[in-house]
Amino acid sequence: MNSSGQSRYSHYFNADHLQDGLNKKAIKGGGITVISRFIVYLVQMGGTIILSRILAPEDFGLIAMVTSLTGFFMVFQDMGLSDATIQKKDITHQQVSNLFWINTLFGFGFAVLTIVFAPVISLLYKEPKLTMIAVIFSTNFIFLCLSIQHQALLKRGMFFKRVAVVEIVATFLSSVIAIIAAILEFGYWAIVIRFLLYSFFYLVAICIVSKWVPSRPSRKTSVRSFLLFGANLSGYYFMKYFSKNIDKTLIGWKFGAHELGLYSKAYSLFLMPLNQLIFPLQNVAVVTLSKLQDDHQRFIRYFLNAIETICILTTPFCFYLSIESTDIIRMIIGEQWFKTGEILSVLAVGAAMQILYGTQGWLFVSLGRPDKWFRWGILDSILNIASYIIGLFFGVMGVAVAYIIVIYILVFPGMHYAGQEIGLKVSMIIKTIWKYFVCSAIAAVICFILLNFVFSSSNPLINILYTLPVFIGVYVLTLIIFFRGVQPFRQVMSHFLKMIDNK
Repeated sequence: MNSSGQSRYSHYFNADHLQDGLNKKAIKGGGITVISRFIVYLVQMGGTIILSRILAPEDFGLIAMVTSLTGFFMVFQDMGLSDATIQKKDITHQQVSNLFWINTLFGFGFAVLTIVFAPVISLLYKEPKLTMIAVIFSTNFIFLCLSIQHQALLKRGMFFKRVAVVEIVATFLSSVIAIIAAILEFGYWAIVIRFLLYSFFYLVAICIVSKWVPSRPSRKTSVRSFLLFGANLSGYYFMKYFSKNIDKTLIGWKFGAHELGLYSKAYSLFLMPLNQLIFPLQNVAVVTLSKLQDDHQRFIRYFLNAIETICILTTPFCFYLSIESTDIIRMIIGEQWFKTGEILSVLAVGAAMQILYGTQGWLFVSLGRPDKWFRWGILDSILNIASYIIGLFFGVMGVAVAYIIVIYILVFPGMHYAGQEIGLKVSMIIKTIWKYFVCSAIAAVICFILLNFVFSSSNPLINILYTLPVFIGVYVLTLIIFFRGVQPFRQVMSHFLKMIDNK
């Protein structure tokens, strides 16, 4: 079975065919990933908007209480073995099969642990409902872990279109059924249903699409190097998760479900660009950059081109969100979420930097240095947790401000540490991106002045309709002035043409 499996699935294990036209494949894969994530984002956002109008903030707060703690196990479900499968130059069918069974074992283990600790979660928040929510939620681990190696093989082979279809279908079906459940007055269970059905539909679809069937586990085939690689990644993800969720735990403990529901909604919207863009693109980046790790100059060029393209598109979005978040929130999910808009306006100030900071993972993983990423994660976590504790004394808004301050402190030292082995300098990064930040900031300041000193309507839609074209116009105009031409737009158009080219 091992040799036949190796031959049957050779398009996954033998990556030599990907070397030809690597740049075009990377751009095409990145384009598919971005477009699919945008579609997923729209579907998720649409589902969230509808659910937010049907359900109360307290319903979201209850789920946030559970996920902020059970998410601790979610960090380890992958064990970093997905990235290990994608990044390794040489891999066999039996090795991946062994990794599949390891992931499955951990999935069932985390499900059992969640059930065991369900009463503890309920006791911590003094909310009896949380016990059953956590017990039902535990099945999510099993579904997710069973799909890990299937999706890793598809990404390793750069079959990003297949993964995209799976994600879109799973997101759409789970959102529709959750909305129906909310209409039928299932309350917070509608949100739980959305989580569980997404994982289930994703598992079924990814198995059908990949057509990969694992062999029985074999002790004769060692996966020690994969486990070591994954252990360092898991260590980083654990530190990162713990530091990025302790704020919600502290807010829920000190201020209750209502305030936590408002904050968690703002936080999830703040992280949406990162979750929908940088994390998914990491797989494309790791596949591409891993093949260039011995060619430092080409590696650096690919990386800088990637972050420049990202900054062209995402930086203005983040800056605009910082001045119009309250209007956007009021228009989309209602006045009851007004404070969420205020919190989001603070978080959005650091959103562009957070997106840039997220790309450091591309460097650590593709260069095969998850150990360095883990060490950096320790420092990152210590600073974040300390800032949350200090910010807590100033309320929910104080926690948000503390989060942003730490991002600005860490972003460039983190990029330097990640890229020092190949000679990637912070000055190269700043030279590549600074114009997009300055142009976005100019556009944001002008719109801020318009809203606060010229005209501001009580109707959020009117504010958005006149500030958005002004913002876009100023951003485009200042970019043309800074670059003395339309070079950035040509670059985006060039990448777009490569994405849609079927040759």
